[in-house]
Amino acid sequence: MTRKISLFLTLLLLSALLLSGCGGREPEKSSIVPAATETPAAESVSEPSPASETAPAEEGETAEAERQLSLGQFSGSTYTNSYAGFGCTLDGSWTFADAQQLQDLSDIASQLIDEADAEGVLDSANISTLTDMYAESADLFSSVNVVYSKMALSERLLYLTMDKEQMLDTAMGQVDQLVSVYESAGMSVSSVEKVKVNFLGEEHYGMKTVYDTQGVTCYMLQLFDPFKGSYMVTTTITSYLEDNTQAVADLFFPLEE
Repeated sequence: MTRKISLFLTLLLLSALLLSGCGGREPEKSSIVPAATETPAAESVSEPSPASETAPAEEGETAEAERQLSLGQFSGSTYTNSYAGFGCTLDGSWTFADAQQLQDLSDIASQLIDEADAEGVLDSANISTLTDMYAESADLFSSVNVVYSKMALSERLLYLTMDKEQMLDTAMGQVDQLVSVYESAGMSVSSVEKVKVNFLGEEHYGMKTVYDTQGVTCYMLQLFDPFKGSYMVTTTITSYLEDNTQAVADLFFPLEE
């Protein structure tokens, strides 16, 4: 259930961000292609090699939209993502999801959204998402995932007029709608707030959601970055029983440009 709820909430928050940016658009085709993956060191983790698809750019798309986006690379317990500009190293108590598990998680998330009667939220956003990485700790008390979501040209132009705090404020404007969806899925939300956290050696704005599911208190930190190009990169860190989200965020490091 840990994985199901984490990815379910990730998709809903992504939909809120895109809906607050612009609505009523047509979805754009993805141009994500896999990156070369180094041969991993022998460790007790399942090494993913995520599947991807490519599509030709449509007439009128910008050069930025036409460029191919590489997926993250895995080497032993280290994940790096050159597009997002960061990586993380997890110790042997963590396990990465492999390609099939990522696909299964996407299917489960879609089922949960249907059960929560939130299909209209996602349909109206017309988002195209891909989970690039998912990992969870051995005790199942912490998880982290990195998700790409395709943005329309109009959204990218809108975000160019904003700084990171303003961008997050647009998402916070959808909080009441999101809380209603959470509650329909059997989750009791205690708070949703804008926070400042240390990430990649700098202060970043993030969204912190505290909710209760099946009697367990959950803490979810989300960091959004729509400023890399055609795709928004969302990093979601979830911990259960106690708030360890900052400790997990500290495992990430910036990559040199």
